[in-house]
Amino acid sequence: MTRSPASRLEAAVLILAAGAERICLRVERAYADHLRDLEPRQLTDPGHRAKWAALLADLRRMYPGTGPSPDLDEDKAAALARRILDFYDELLRGPGGRGIP
Repeated sequence: MTRSPASRLEAAVLILAAGAERICLRVERAYADHLRDLEPRQLTDPGHRAKWAALLADLRRMYPGTGPSPDLDEDKAAALARRILDFYDELLRGPGGRGIP
């Protein structure tokens, strides 16, 4: 069963908010488990697609999938986490309060 963009983002946000490990590891887990395969075309709003494409590119640069890196920058990871949370919030509110599918 294919999960909706909303359910993927919600699961990622829960990891970011409730995880006990360092933020760079929480972002990595949220990305690997829930966000890596969320392609921009899966979002219905063109503005959301563009924002998600930019965020996804930044996540892919920080977490290229070559294994854990001890050199991960906590500040950059925290900024990515904030962008994920802000993006999820924007999707929930949606243009005109329509929300997300």
